[in-house]
Order: sequence, then structure tokens, then C-alpha cells
Amino acid sequence: MAGGSETIELDASIPSKKFYDSLCCVTSEETFWEVANNKRLNLYKVQKSLARIWVTMQLNTTLV
Repeated sequence: MAGGSETIELDASIPSKKFYDSLCCVTSEETFWEVANNKRLNLYKVQKSLARIWVTMQLNTTLV
């Protein structure tokens, strides 16, 4: 992909991780955010290749 990022990376909460797994996102690490009252919000860093999405979209468009 010219002129832009080829992957997206985001922080996924524990309940939303299953959703991102279903989209074939890759989990790169477990992490957390410190929140109020010294509590932790456990998260996963997940990544998805945009190039793979773009190729799939092109194939689907060609088949129509």
C-alpha cells in the first residue's frame, strides 16, 4: 500500500479480544493501563495487516 501504514495496532480489552481474534488479528503482547484507585485495566495489543484486507477486497470486486 503506497503512502500509508500497512498495519493497524490497537489495545483490546479482555471481552473484545474474541471479536478481534475472529477478524484474524494477531496478539503481540499483554499489557495494562493504570486507572483510578491503583486499579489495572488488562489489555492485549492486537495487529491487523491492511494489505491482506486490501487484497481480499480487490479479489471480491473482481469476482462480482
